[in-house]
Amino acid sequence: MDQAFHLPFNPIEFEKLVETDPRSKDGPVDFCALENEHLVGFVGVWDLPARNAIGNVDHIGDIYSVASLPHYGRKGICTTLIERTHGYFREKDYRFSFLSTMSTLLAYGLYPKLGYANVTYFPSAYKTVQYHGTSAYAHAHGENAREELDLDTTLRIYNEFSRNRTGLAVRDKEYLETLLKTEGIKSRNCVVGEQGYVMFKRSGKGIQIKEIIAATMRELNKLVKEVESKARNAAYERARALLNRIVCVNFCSPSKHSCILLTLPRTNHGRLAEPNHDQTSLC
Repeated sequence: MDQAFHLPFNPIEFEKLVETDPRSKDGPVDFCALENEHLVGFVGVWDLPARNAIGNVDHIGDIYSVASLPHYGRKGICTTLIERTHGYFREKDYRFSFLSTMSTLLAYGLYPKLGYANVTYFPSAYKTVQYHGTSAYAHAHGENAREELDLDTTLRIYNEFSRNRTGLAVRDKEYLETLLKTEGIKSRNCVVGEQGYVMFKRSGKGIQIKEIIAATMRELNKLVKEVESKARNAAYERARALLNRIVCVNFCSPSKHSCILLTLPRTNHGRLAEPNHDQTSLC
């Protein structure tokens, strides 16, 4: 992960995450390629709950990471590992396999060859703000308040918001706890109201909104202003369902977005497609 994406990898923390993350508890976690007992390729696997069109919860496959050592690229390692992952998904009788990537990455060209198709883009919105000091909320609660986040209220708001939504919209308290841990979001970086909440992270002098849910435009404005009051010079949001509303409160959204969700659907025979080319051997 460090050499492929410049992301530090801590084996001890990873083991702890695997033991507690509901997405990896009942699965293989990853498929790896070894050469002389050294790791040269890796595909991470999650099992995700999703709501179908009639309101029932199905499980689907998710590939959360694809990586190989730079000097092992273009040798078929990732292709073989992904096909092994598809075999696992077929064994579980999953209806879909999902992965997200950036269209600017070279690996993006690999996924259509394996049967994946674009589902949606993850848009972004940005806004430059002027820092005016501590907000009324921070004065009342303390700038570095360490109050315990009310997960029950947060989950209630989310479930009300996503009640009639299909796809990757299913959560429980265990998943929410894992999400906060993996994203490194502290209680002081969450604002929860009666009709909405926002979770954010600091990035330099700016702030990234990781998630914002609001039942009304008034609640959305309130939450956005609260985040803006904490930002030194910029706020930005990986918005999805609320993108149009975010733009309405003077956030700017680029016309093109590079972060993409892809899916490999089941065939007419009701299973994920078998590979239609010769298996590539590991090098």
